[in-house]
Amino acid sequence: MSNLVKTPVSRAVAHAERPMVDAAVAHIRGVWTQGLLATVVAVGDYLIEHFYDGSLELARSRSPSKASAFAQLLGRVNELPIGVHQLRQAIRVSVQYRELPAAIADRLSASHHGALLLVEDARVRGELAAQVVQGDLSVRELERMVRKLKPRHPGGRPAAAPPLRWARALVRAVNPEGIEALAGAPLRRLSPADLDSLEASARLARKAIDRVLEACTQKRRGK
Repeated sequence: MSNLVKTPVSRAVAHAERPMVDAAVAHIRGVWTQGLLATVVAVGDYLIEHFYDGSLELARSRSPSKASAFAQLLGRVNELPIGVHQLRQAIRVSVQYRELPAAIADRLSASHHGALLLVEDARVRGELAAQVVQGDLSVRELERMVRKLKPRHPGGRPAAAPPLRWARALVRAVNPEGIEALAGAPLRRLSPADLDSLEASARLARKAIDRVLEACTQKRRGK
C-alpha cells in the first residue's frame, strides 16, 4: 500500500475510535483460521468496509487523508497473528480480487495474487491472471513473467541516483503508520538513556532533511 501523512489525533478521537479497532482485532483473529486466500480477502474486505467506508478507490489510493484508525490498528499488530505488511497486502489483494473476473480470481492462490500486485497496469494484470489459470502456472512461473515486464540493465534493475535512494529509504523508515506504532507502548518502554539517543537521532535526521530541502530549492532557482 502507500506512504500516508498522519495528522495529529486528539485523545478524544482516539478513544472514540477504539471500539472500531477492538472489533477489528477480534474479527481478524477469527477469520485468520480459514483458507489462506479466503482469509486474506476476508481481512481485506473487513478493513475496506470498516476503515475506508467500503470505498475501493480510497483503499487503493495514496491519499494522505486515509483513516487515522487504521494507523492505530497497525500499532496493535502484536495482538494479531499477522504483521503490518500482511494487513496492508490484504487490502490490496481484496481490491484486486474484486477487480478480476470471479472465475479467474477464485482460481488464483494468495501467492499468485501477491505476485500480481507488482503489476501496475490493470489490463496487463488481468491478462497475466488469465494466463495463469489457463496454463495452470505456478507462482514461480508467474513471478518470472512479471519480472520480464520490467526492463533491466545487465546488472539488474537500473539503480536510482544516491539522493533518491536516501530519500526512499527515509520515507520507508518514517512512514506515518510506523511512527504511530513507535509512539505507543514501544516508546513508553524506552529507558531515559535510550529516549535521549532516539531524540538525538531524530534531530540529526531533521537537520539532514532540512539541508536536502534547501538544496532542492536552490536547484530549482538555478543556483
